Amino acid sequence: MEFTALIPAAGLGTRMLPATKETPKEMLPVPVRSGSSIVFKPFIQVIFEHLYGAGIRSFVFVVGRGKRILQDHFLPDYDLLEELEQKGKEEQASTLREFHRMLEDSTIIWVDQHEPRGLGDAVKRGLQAVSTEGVLVHLGDILLYGRDNFLSEFLSVYKEAPSCSALLGLFRVKDPRKYGVVVPGEEIRRNLYRLVGMVEKPENPPSDMIITGVYAFRTRDIREALESTGKNPRTGEIEITDAIARLVEGGGVCGYVAEAYDYIDIGKPETYIETLFRLVQD
Repeated sequence: MEFTALIPAAGLGTRMLPATKETPKEMLPVPVRSGSSIVFKPFIQVIFEHLYGAGIRSFVFVVGRGKRILQDHFLPDYDLLEELEQKGKEEQASTLREFHRMLEDSTIIWVDQHEPRGLGDAVKRGLQAVSTEGVLVHLGDILLYGRDNFLSEFLSVYKEAPSCSALLGLFRVKDPRKYGVVVPGEEIRRNLYRLVGMVEKPENPPSDMIITGVYAFRTRDIREALESTGKNPRTGEIEITDAIARLVEGGGVCGYVAEAYDYIDIGKPETYIETLFRLVQD
């Protein structure tokens, strides 16, 4: 099955103000090791490179107001590359050259979400530009990070589990009460569960497994589920979890626990700081 990566990046980033007043949170820099050196890359580029490393070549980014800087970043800048080469800055030129190679090897589509109407609405809009049988939805401010590429592992699990019409990336935490938590059913194999329900920020969590923001769907299934999903009465927005709940009723939604990875989230000041320390120490 061929996949398109759909990356919602239209959020306002209010929890990271004032840093995100002009710079989208997805463009916040994080340290990444390159050989013996450390380079800073925008977080959204790190996500893109992980998706590319998992074999994906088709990308749909959903963006909102003030996100033009994202589109500019994903345009090759040959003048800058030539300037770096002329000044003998080979290490920086090599990093940029590799990014250019990935961009040239990829198809990237940009979709506008004109006003924030929820993650479900962003995904629904992005799906209009998806033509592949499968879609991998990956939020623009999180990453499951480790020595291996989690997304490669995740897609392999999905392709090897034909009874799973959808697969959610899960992560175990000590206190899941402030997250979306899954209700696991049968354990199909190690770390792979059939899901029977989901609960948002439960006072008495049914498990220690939270939803991470990485989802694999059959494009037709999630499109139909979102088409029949109205606004959530609690938030007033279209929520992707409500659409997934519809799929859960059909019995085909599974969850895969990221066991050897860290859950990285740059959406809040404290988690962004944790991310900087985690990546620089890797």
